[in-house]
Amino acid sequence: MSAAELDSWDLVLAMTRQHLRALERLAERVGVEVIPDAPGGERGVVDLRMYRSYDPLLGAAGSTGDAAAHPSRDIPADWDVPDPWYGGHEDFVETLHLIERVSPALVDHLRDLRDGPRP
Repeated sequence: MSAAELDSWDLVLAMTRQHLRALERLAERVGVEVIPDAPGGERGVVDLRMYRSYDPLLGAAGSTGDAAAHPSRDIPADWDVPDPWYGGHEDFVETLHLIERVSPALVDHLRDLRDGPRP
């Protein structure tokens, strides 16, 4: 991800803690402020979080509370989305199930960003 891309998006999702750390360093280097639940459309501000912060099995389900707002060093290893590339078919199936499980909460969050919170 380039500095211009980081500055142009309201929400950026990292798949691993390593990716999150790299994005945090990039944001710091280019002067983009990382603010959980930042309002959209503001240059120089990004909501940077882990993809699995929306995973209902981790108890986050889209909340921006504790783990989503903490720096990468405080996020447990099991929040990484496994990379199935060097594994077998079952590894791809497992990752697909994870993505499908997380997607509804992520979509709800994106709708809230677009339309405002639901009552």
